[in-house]
Amino acid sequence: MKLKHILLLSAALLAPVISQANDFPTRPIRLIVPFAVGGPNDVVARLIQEPLSRALNQPVIVENRVGAAGTIGMTYVKDAKPDGYTLLVGGSTPVIAALMQKKPPYDVSRDFIQVSLFGSSPMILLSHPSMPVKTLGELVTYAKANPGAVNFGMTGRGSVSHLGTELFSQKAGIRMTDIPYSGGAPAVEALLKGEIQLYMTSPTDAIAQYVATGRVLALGVASSKPIAAFPKTPTIDATVSGVNVEIWYGLQAPAGTPPDIVSKIEKTVAAITSTPQWKDRVRVSLGIESAGFTQKQFEDFYQAEINNWRAVARKGGLIED
Repeated sequence: MKLKHILLLSAALLAPVISQANDFPTRPIRLIVPFAVGGPNDVVARLIQEPLSRALNQPVIVENRVGAAGTIGMTYVKDAKPDGYTLLVGGSTPVIAALMQKKPPYDVSRDFIQVSLFGSSPMILLSHPSMPVKTLGELVTYAKANPGAVNFGMTGRGSVSHLGTELFSQKAGIRMTDIPYSGGAPAVEALLKGEIQLYMTSPTDAIAQYVATGRVLALGVASSKPIAAFPKTPTIDATVSGVNVEIWYGLQAPAGTPPDIVSKIEKTVAAITSTPQWKDRVRVSLGIESAGFTQKQFEDFYQAEINNWRAVARKGGLIED
């Protein structure tokens, strides 16, 4: 075959790929949320929905596919056509939940492309005022003297509230009893009523109000330094070293999505999430600090999270045999 013909054939083969990136999107995009309406992932999805639609000049539809600690929604996206029109508003919990299963419905490392990290926030450990402790040090002393007597809430097996509290227990050398709830709102309600004594959750504006009015106590922030929303709350790390727990939210795509389409979505989202308006909205709504990560940085962060939580689950004997 002559060189001229080879070049013409190559150009013909590349043309669809190039036009695919240039034309994208030509129809509505779906953002799959693996949790119920009103939850943090859903709030993030609806905050990005309108500016993303405007930037791409196509409707963006938020669709909730709920169940099994987020694994139903993630499985749906994993099986979707990798063309950029079905994206996942994912986060920590469904990744951790899959790590704990003997035969998970997806491979967390290989079945998804990390597109854009919206942001993350450290978790905060709350207690009910009826607990005979006022500080983390007192909690550790009390829990050691009363193994299994302290109840903590969690939003399902493999949730960040579950593994985050498990990490705290491991590092502190204590044993507590987990009480599962169907979501964050029921768990917070249980804490307010005194049905559970501890709960680890996101430092949202609503939680700040409960702390300010004395309905719950903020024992510690699961980060290496204090956070602006709770400036008087000490870090857990200051009392129990190594307890750094972040809950994150990001946009993911099925493996095999063309790199040029992924790049276009990443750049579009980055332009939105870098604005002061976006940063203020997610900080107030969910206590999230925008990450400003590139796709590669998100991938590195994601893999580090997988390695970290797999180790915690294995040490706690929480991985299915």
